[in-house]
Amino acid sequence: MEGIQKGVDESRLVAAHRDTITLARQLGIRYIWIDALCIIQGDKDDWERESKLMAKVYGHATLTIMAGRSGDARNSFIANTYKQPAPCCEFPLGDGLGGNVIVGPLRSNDYGITETRGWCCQEKRLSRRVVFFGKEQLFFLCRSSGYSEDRSYQEGKSVLLHSFLKDGNGSPQSTRDRLLQYWDEIVVDFSRRQLSNPHDIFAALASIAEPISKALQSRYLAGLWECDLVRCLLWRPGYRVSSFFGPATGPLPTIFASAPVITAPSWSWASIQGGVKPLTLQQFRRMKTESQSGTPLIRPKQDLWTVDPHCGADALHMPSCELQLLGRIQQAIVLTRTPSSEFIASLRKQKRPAGTMRRPIVLGHKELKGGSLNKDMSVFVALGIFDFDEEGIEEVWCLQLTLEEGLMLCRKDNETFQRIGVFQVCKLDWFDSVAESEVRLV
Repeated sequence: MEGIQKGVDESRLVAAHRDTITLARQLGIRYIWIDALCIIQGDKDDWERESKLMAKVYGHATLTIMAGRSGDARNSFIANTYKQPAPCCEFPLGDGLGGNVIVGPLRSNDYGITETRGWCCQEKRLSRRVVFFGKEQLFFLCRSSGYSEDRSYQEGKSVLLHSFLKDGNGSPQSTRDRLLQYWDEIVVDFSRRQLSNPHDIFAALASIAEPISKALQSRYLAGLWECDLVRCLLWRPGYRVSSFFGPATGPLPTIFASAPVITAPSWSWASIQGGVKPLTLQQFRRMKTESQSGTPLIRPKQDLWTVDPHCGADALHMPSCELQLLGRIQQAIVLTRTPSSEFIASLRKQKRPAGTMRRPIVLGHKELKGGSLNKDMSVFVALGIFDFDEEGIEEVWCLQLTLEEGLMLCRKDNETFQRIGVFQVCKLDWFDSVAESEVRLV
């Protein structure tokens, strides 16, 4: 450590680090920050201290370089080995305009391997300017635009956090909506990436969550916003709503995390490993969140949804956090036969929810024995999707969050509940005679 503080022999650095230093010199930039060199490797205290400074490191940097061409720091990322399928053609501009135009095939918009890594999501979005050394070309992103080598660009569109935080136009409500939608995009992007240590899931987003928490003036509860908690709780495993997403599992052990791996409370999207699709603001606002008497269908038992002091944007680890709720909960049985496409179509014709679930299960009244389907629609109460492919579950608890949707739960020995999926109500009066009760969700 003492030797590194005095100086570093560049010839001993890996190729990617030498490339980065060369680029900095060519751009006239005197200082450089490389995580592998600037965070003491294997030192937990230094890692936690530096992890909380990522917003300053990337947000104050003149330029961030993303080496997407190589998945190994021992390899150079400057050289582009991409070979075009056809050569570019040069044509003169007519009508006395002078000069030539070069025409060639469009190149891939793939940023490269960095788009699969969890920590790189934060690095990209916290930066003011980013250059991607992508698989086939260079890309440049700033707060207002994005450009690529083949001249395609998206002017006025940015994924960088600063462009959302600094936009002071619009009402407080529109600002809030914009930040919540931006967070939804982050969840979709980040949840599809990989972490070598699954316990880093909150640390890898902490520097994005903290400024958004301040802007929203909301607590950050294990990846969800307290000011928008009902909608946030209704997230879906991506593979249950679209073929765009791959399958999901519980967090898997790695060389850095032994089994069992518990990264988040069951109600958080961070409790699964795989793509996640939040319920959109537009979808949620079409739902009813109050009873006919005007009482919220779900509400916190106290002033706050949780009294846990260890949940927040500055927390790097949130494996547990209990929500204390007041709401209506019903038991249902899982009917054994998979619903047919004709059955799903019949629900759609009756304008009952079904369109946002792939391979749903059918839930029936708890009193219904045998679990068989028939044409009597009165026995069906809801459609559901498990977060994972669950086997052997015959009964579930259903907690209503809106008139149309809620969470499927399993009951634990200590009188708490864990999320196991989402359901959509088919029989809208199913909860009418159910009294409000306390639910502890972990």
